[in-house]
Amino acid sequence: SPLMLTYTPNSLAALLETAVTFRSSLIGRATHGFIVRALPSSLPPFLYTHLINMYSKLDLLNSAQLVLQLTPARCVVTWTALISGAAQNGHFSAALRHFSAMLRENIRPNDFTFPCAFKASASVQSPFVGKQIHAVALKSGQLRDVFVGSSALDMYSKTGFICEAKKLFDEMPVKNVVTWNTYISNAVLSGSPRDAIDGYVEFRRAGGEPDCITFCAFLSAWAEAHLVRKEMNDVGIKKGAGCSWLTVKNRVHVFQAKDTSHERNSEIQAMLVKLRMQMKAAGYVPDTSYALFDLEEEEKVTEVGEHSEKIALAFGLIALPPGVPIRIMKNLRICGDCHSAFKFISGIVGREILVRDNNRFHRFQNAQCSCQDYW
Repeated sequence: SPLMLTYTPNSLAALLETAVTFRSSLIGRATHGFIVRALPSSLPPFLYTHLINMYSKLDLLNSAQLVLQLTPARCVVTWTALISGAAQNGHFSAALRHFSAMLRENIRPNDFTFPCAFKASASVQSPFVGKQIHAVALKSGQLRDVFVGSSALDMYSKTGFICEAKKLFDEMPVKNVVTWNTYISNAVLSGSPRDAIDGYVEFRRAGGEPDCITFCAFLSAWAEAHLVRKEMNDVGIKKGAGCSWLTVKNRVHVFQAKDTSHERNSEIQAMLVKLRMQMKAAGYVPDTSYALFDLEEEEKVTEVGEHSEKIALAFGLIALPPGVPIRIMKNLRICGDCHSAFKFISGIVGREILVRDNNRFHRFQNAQCSCQDYW
């Protein structure tokens, strides 16, 4: 046919790219079928990569893996196509498995592979896997690449390893606007507006040219820091007092231990009672070693049950729409009992709970915490 006479490997690769552009598995599979018939024994190596890229980007990972297995000479480009497609389509655990398989074949990741792997480890909340990827990048010398370094920075920030993120940021030899935006934006998201503001000032002093993302992050940090500071001043909370707060409808609600002053206190107390019953049924046992006073055991249970972060969480559950993540800030370290309780509650209510204490960022989800119980 005319088509059989005029095709070239490059034109077939272009057809596969067209399938990705239009997200058409029909075009992709038809092109693959034609390639098999037209080139039964002499498929150019780069077409294997295009096939893997097409299938993985169209979320057909099984087909992509089959092509990878048939590829006679797998290289970093073919592996990266599979890892990238898996990560882009939300198959983060699969992306990490493929990354490990690539390393087992002694294939060195490139500057495109590492960001995909860091993204996957952050998305599955696996900071320890992220640290292993970091070690590989460091050993290979590719951490010096600004985009690899920025993706590692993003991974540490999003998994709650704020100190590690700051250390990595300070050690990066080259920083561009993407690096600074990653640092500033994640400082805001992790509840550290002061760090974000300081980062912006340092960026400008270093001669950096901010873009719209930089300005948005800076303005968010400034607004949050101002709101928190104003609300704490309004309610008379001093800097050294232990408290927790969260923002609902642009209003900051601040709570202290045993706080009953909120206008919705009766609802908050009812929610606390409900949560205690549900946690007890799920196997939770209060850790009364965190009670601050010499009390009877029953009084100690009451004491730890009235910590400020628990009150803030109860308010968040009644004030925020179902399914919306609850973001709580605390100016002191979260205690072990509250940490354990928040894990139970995240599983019971099916909500993502984010807590930024004075030490690190905690993301509670499905009865687990991003810190892996190390803080």
